[in-house]
Amino acid sequence: MVKALDCINVSRREDRSGRGALHHDTVYGRDESGTVWKRTTLIAKDGSKLTPRFKNPADVEKIRGARAEDVKRNPKNQWFRDALLGWIDAGGPTDKPPTNPAGKPIVKVFIEERSNSLRKIPRGWVTNGDMIRCDVFSKKGKYSLIPVYSHHLVHDSPPMRYIKANKPESEWAEVDDTFQFEFSLWRNSRFRVSGKAKRDNPRGNITEGNYTSLHRGTGKITYNLPDDHGADSLHVAPMTSLRFEKLYVDRLGRVYPIPKEKRTWRGKVCT
Repeated sequence: MVKALDCINVSRREDRSGRGALHHDTVYGRDESGTVWKRTTLIAKDGSKLTPRFKNPADVEKIRGARAEDVKRNPKNQWFRDALLGWIDAGGPTDKPPTNPAGKPIVKVFIEERSNSLRKIPRGWVTNGDMIRCDVFSKKGKYSLIPVYSHHLVHDSPPMRYIKANKPESEWAEVDDTFQFEFSLWRNSRFRVSGKAKRDNPRGNITEGNYTSLHRGTGKITYNLPDDHGADSLHVAPMTSLRFEKLYVDRLGRVYPIPKEKRTWRGKVCT
């Protein structure tokens, strides 16, 4: 009986709803140098546990107004830098935060927001909301991945820039007519990645699972095993794999590679 259960292929319906937040709630400001800052607490809270966010003197260089360049430009900020350094040197006691000249505790500071997904809206700068799918293209044996977010749906055409690992979006390239569209991965889409053959593994590693998300920084995808064991904890990098394919599981649990898909946008076939 246990052996029979192990042979079952669980089929899950793709989530093609396309619903999700257009951007995260926080709206960031930007200074004259073009740096985007976010407000954060000096002390982090994890349940009932309190820990200092900044533990090394060098961390002060991350805080707006306390950096050496800020103090040089405006010497009046020296008290702020000294207060933070003194607190860090004391071990960052959570019950004794640094104070301003009036004796009031410093609770929050501004640090640089380094997210690669920052974009401009009328009220300021925000980070991308929910990713609804991943579009997969191929060229010369390599795969390119385009993240598609909810906010893209307000545009008449789909995004064309594909991920360059560890590069900001401003340095991504665009797919053109030399690329072949393969398929779109939605949440719960079944896929298979075949790694390159090696001397000690002629077949190469084969990964199969249900897609959950895409990391826009590394190009790795997160997936679940078909029976949901290890949910959201498994990762694979398909961009340099030998073969990357989308699968279909019928009602009897039989698995097939899907036929060629056409890229769609807002319900219509697009290029």
